Amino acid sequence: MSQRGSPSPRVAEAIGRSPHHEERQEEKDRPRFRFGLAVHSRRKLTQLGSLAAYVVLVALGSLCLTSRLHLHTSMPVSRTSPTLDLTMDDTSATSTLPEESPVSLWRTLLRTNTKAVAAKEKASVSVQLAQMSSEPLPPGVVDLPQTIKSTEIPPTNKTLVVVLGDLRCGENAWQSLYRNVLDENMADLAVFSQVPVQETYRHANVSIWERARHVEIVPRYHDWADAIDHLAGEKLWRDEVLQRYTPHTHPLMLGGIRGFQSSAAIVFWFRWYLAQRIRTLQWATQYDRFIITRTDQYYSCPLRMNTLQPERIWVPTGQNYRGITDRFYIAPADVILETLEVFPLFLRQPDIFANFTSRLMNPETFLRTMWTKAGLLSRVYRFRRIMFTCMTPIDTTKWGVMREKVQEGVHLKYPGEYTDLADICERVNHPERYPFPYRKGLEREDLQ
Repeated sequence: MSQRGSPSPRVAEAIGRSPHHEERQEEKDRPRFRFGLAVHSRRKLTQLGSLAAYVVLVALGSLCLTSRLHLHTSMPVSRTSPTLDLTMDDTSATSTLPEESPVSLWRTLLRTNTKAVAAKEKASVSVQLAQMSSEPLPPGVVDLPQTIKSTEIPPTNKTLVVVLGDLRCGENAWQSLYRNVLDENMADLAVFSQVPVQETYRHANVSIWERARHVEIVPRYHDWADAIDHLAGEKLWRDEVLQRYTPHTHPLMLGGIRGFQSSAAIVFWFRWYLAQRIRTLQWATQYDRFIITRTDQYYSCPLRMNTLQPERIWVPTGQNYRGITDRFYIAPADVILETLEVFPLFLRQPDIFANFTSRLMNPETFLRTMWTKAGLLSRVYRFRRIMFTCMTPIDTTKWGVMREKVQEGVHLKYPGEYTDLADICERVNHPERYPFPYRKGLEREDLQ
């Protein structure tokens, strides 16, 4: 006869219980404090399960938001959009745009971009770049730029140098930027670029990523007209602008848009986007002066900004091509937004260049004309050139070719620049050889 409470093996087999049922029964008969510990453990497991479920729900919510954004940005913009709003002004966002329009989503995310960066620890720039694609987006698809680095601004630094566009010319050029511009003027650096196609520029030892206080990566486009759609808020600009200015009649006018040469539209799109970020990040209240330039400038001697009147807009001499060079300028904070937002004004008034022949149309004449329209030309002055555009064999370019290599260890792109700066930089770098002052000094050319 089996012990009371425990069925015999035959009965256990008849009712389908395993022989280990007796062991489980003994577990039940143990003191209740052991059972209480088991209940406590199960409660802990339940809490952990709830936490895991919450994390999963948050991840699914982020995925839904991302899918929603891609859905809207890939949809064609309606031709019945109420107005052509190019300013991204907060007051007009609610009155002129549908709540769920693509540009409305842009505005919302532009405002929260920096908060997202500050809310979480960011991996190093090189690690993030390794996870991003350098391939252009498919036609018709638009994506948001990403802030991958943003650090606190020191209160002592009152000048911000912003470099726009692809990384080019490498460490020799960037070290000259640090030495002769940033360190010379106690300036900060911000980089608005794209994922480099060259592996060399993605590595952790690329100094420009580490030196910059702020880094944003802009997507690449097969056709930059897709990005301009979101600048304008709709596609109606194409009807007039692309019919009036064609790749055949004005090949240099809108470079970056399919069929056009050079990269003018890309340059001015970057500047428009930078203006939006200056507003969002309130840089115009933190810095007194801005330098807008590119990554492929080699600075042969120091730029001494204390010799340049702070209320003026300064551009280097040379490379004007009947306009104003678009490779470098210095502007005070009170007009920095006006100097950058030239493309929206053109989209609103495309007939501005109706009387310009194709021979006269290039980025330099475009910039001069738009600054004239904005009332800025009276503040533009020129200083003696101290920089030249350079290249390395691995660089990509939409315009120009690599020329001879010079003693600075880089190749020239526009030899005329190098000739222009030779005299002034010789005197600045070797003052002991020239006991008499350089009488030419700063120049004011006729820009009226």
